[in-house]
Amino acid sequence: MIAECDTTFSYSNLVYILITNSVSSMNIYRNSICGNVLRRLREERGITQREMAARLGCAQSQVSKTESGERQLPLIETYLYSDALGMDYRVLVDRIHIDLVDRGQLPEPDDPRTAI
Repeated sequence: MIAECDTTFSYSNLVYILITNSVSSMNIYRNSICGNVLRRLREERGITQREMAARLGCAQSQVSKTESGERQLPLIETYLYSDALGMDYRVLVDRIHIDLVDRGQLPEPDDPRTAI
């Protein structure tokens, strides 16, 4: 199990990531960032795409498309992935959020524009 991240978790940022993260030319980069996080976490645990697909109850091609950024990560699947990876949902979302901020796809957590 991964230790909790030090950054402040924001549900408003989570909603922004998952609701605005549709597959389009503008968001493929975001999708690939989310997918890269999922791939790294899966590989860190020694889980193959086929094993992940079995845990998620989907086809291996769906896991591949999600990890490559060809497919968005729907909100419900974020919960399923965290369970399949054996980690807390908030930690998974935090890891995705950190990568999105680091790559300039979301404002910094203390940015006043992110407050609701």
